[in-house]
Amino acid sequence: MTAARLTPSVVTNDAQLARAIDAVIEADDEDRAHRRTLTTLQSELRGRVDDQTWQLCLRLDAATNARIADLAGTLTTWAFVQGQLDSGKGDER
Repeated sequence: MTAARLTPSVVTNDAQLARAIDAVIEADDEDRAHRRTLTTLQSELRGRVDDQTWQLCLRLDAATNARIADLAGTLTTWAFVQGQLDSGKGDER
């Protein structure tokens, strides 16, 4: 998947923005290495805890991922707007 060019319409559409961010992340070699490490650690943890604890770990992981996804969108939007302001395209002065 190729990342969409950030335009005002992409930045203001949550689904399109999420797809663009996902495409950038998927192409990132460093993130690929982090994902491999996370998978290994999750597998090791799963073998060491009971089902109730594992379910709590999954809920914690889901909440953490949701927070990171929201922050990625917020930061991307903020950076885009700042770039627009810096280039004079969104400056209302």
